[in-house]
Amino acid sequence: MLTFQAMKSQTPSRLSTNQLLTGYLKSKGYSSTSVESYQKSIGYFEEWLRKENLRAEEVSYQDGLAYLQYLKKKGLAQRSIHHYLIGVNHYYVYDLFDR
Repeated sequence: MLTFQAMKSQTPSRLSTNQLLTGYLKSKGYSSTSVESYQKSIGYFEEWLRKENLRAEEVSYQDGLAYLQYLKKKGLAQRSIHHYLIGVNHYYVYDLFDR
């Protein structure tokens, strides 16, 4: 398995954001279970982005509220919604500060 630093040096076309984020989370000490859980929540967010025809860097505050409503309409428990939003937070924190 590549280290996070080795992954960062790969060309973006060879590694997905999810793969890079996985390396980032592991480098921050998250357990494999937590990483898998965040991968799922980020995948859910990326699926929503595709459905809405949005790119992650274009998401506005209003889009964030729409995503929250989307999660609520799916019937997810409040705790699950909170976890999914934490995953999205990791997605953006990684993208802004660690890329």
